Amino acid sequence: MIRKLHADHQQTQHPHYLGEIENLRKRVNLIRDMQTIGTGSLLCCTLSMGLLFFGWVLAAQIMFSLSLVMMAASLTISIIEIRMSVGALDLHLADLKSARDEISRSKPTSADDSNAD
Repeated sequence: MIRKLHADHQQTQHPHYLGEIENLRKRVNLIRDMQTIGTGSLLCCTLSMGLLFFGWVLAAQIMFSLSLVMMAASLTISIIEIRMSVGALDLHLADLKSARDEISRSKPTSADDSNAD
């Protein structure tokens, strides 16, 4: 989608494209951060199991607590990205609705046709 928007912007310098590209850039960064923190959370969880295996309970508890905090952060970022995604879709739907409404206004209705006779 980013490549398509970039190509469209190269052909037609429309400010709408810049806004969409910026929104996608923010979302890609959020997804990257979410995946990084989520993967770090799983790594900490795995390390905590290893620490338990070696009998280091306190270190395992600390590591597992860290993994829970990281997973909560990852899920929070995910919620933010989902809301941004839905917001972008709402903008597209609003554009479609306004275009449909404009087409409806420009078409003569059957009442207009009968008055023309």
